[in-house]
Amino acid sequence: MKLNKPQGNKAFRNLLKAELTDIGFKQKGGVLTRQKKNGFEQIDFEEIDFWNGQFRLWYSASKRIEPVEGVWDDYFLDIFPLGVGEEYVTRTIYFNASILREYQYDPMNMIKWRRMNDYHFADPTEEGIHELVGKFLETIKSYIIPTFDKYNNIQLLDAFINERPEYFFEVMHLFPDRGFEYKKMIIAKLAGNKDYELVCEAVRKDITTTEYVQGDLPMEKYLSLYEKIYERLKTVAPLANPILD
Repeated sequence: MKLNKPQGNKAFRNLLKAELTDIGFKQKGGVLTRQKKNGFEQIDFEEIDFWNGQFRLWYSASKRIEPVEGVWDDYFLDIFPLGVGEEYVTRTIYFNASILREYQYDPMNMIKWRRMNDYHFADPTEEGIHELVGKFLETIKSYIIPTFDKYNNIQLLDAFINERPEYFFEVMHLFPDRGFEYKKMIIAKLAGNKDYELVCEAVRKDITTTEYVQGDLPMEKYLSLYEKIYERLKTVAPLANPILD
């Protein structure tokens, strides 16, 4: 029997909820959340819709690392769009399985990951819903959770984001756009990166030379924020234990 959109969404969420206990996530609407000692992990999925006669599921995954965002929370409103208030919850990493599997840095298309969505498809039937839940769970277990777990180590996160101090677009695909340059500094400091000052110098250079970083605000705004965060980080010590949870 074919299902309509409301029937498909109800069946999908009920089946998914029954499978979540083993992986530690709780479901509320279209959001799966796993609380951690130093933040949380979240998988957001939109309602199932129809695409070319099939059910289609879209999702995104994000992780908030509290020691990182605890610094950034004091500054993000300086550069975020109007309408984003203090209740907004920032995230440290943001990705999907398609990006993990397929993304390769291309200097001719430095932000192509923005169009790399990850979709799952199934027939609009009860059997199709079972198949869709199975595909989604396999993606979560094979790609999303391992990435969440890997970056429970601040030093591994730093090793990726600051593999070379000057890296910017090369590693931005796993992170939210706004504030990325400053989080390079914050993460390097928390990880005890011996090249921390080089990271900061590279960030400052990016702000003055990279059109994307300058974005829709005057360069002076970004430089002022750089100085604020650089001074703040003088009072921040590397984490005693790089393992976050």
